[in-house]
Amino acid sequence: MYILIVRLVIGIISIFVATYSMLKKKDLIDRYVQQKKYLKSTFLVFPEVLIFSSGIILIVLFSMQLGTYLS
Repeated sequence: MYILIVRLVIGIISIFVATYSMLKKKDLIDRYVQQKKYLKSTFLVFPEVLIFSSGIILIVLFSMQLGTYLS
C-alpha cells in the first residue's frame, strides 16, 4: 500500500516540477516562436514533456492498482 502512495506523490510532484519548469522557460519559448524556430522550441520543452507524461502515467498506474487493491 505504501508503494501506491509513493507512486501517487511522485506523479503529482513530477507534474508540478514540469509545469514550473515550462513556466520558467516561457519567455525563451516565446522568443523562439516569434523567430520561427519551432524545432528549437520543441527541443527546449522536450524534458518537461517527458517528466509531465511520466507523472500522468504514474497517476494512471496508481489508480489502476488502487482499483485492484480495493476489489
